[in-house]
Amino acid sequence: MKIREHSMRFGAFKKRKMAEEQEEIERSISALEKQIIDYHADDFEKERIWTKLQARKRELEKIIEHQTKGAILRSKIRWCNEGKKNTKYFLNLEKRP
Repeated sequence: MKIREHSMRFGAFKKRKMAEEQEEIERSISALEKQIIDYHADDFEKERIWTKLQARKRELEKIIEHQTKGAILRSKIRWCNEGKKNTKYFLNLEKRP
């Protein structure tokens, strides 16, 4: 039972940490977008800010993709636990890379 409690605490910790990271990235994206709009600098500096912005957006996309995969997995588990047959939709999801 202790292992399960530990893994549940670890899962909650990891979820909280990921949510904090997502919030930080979203704040960073907003700040970078504001810098691009308001910032009066040379093209090199704007390009540097733009590159940072694109990198942060990719990080956010990875987090969202991870959350989506988790939701899909939980949905599949719910279907298995309820004893219902998987639909064509879920079977096609498994064929995807």
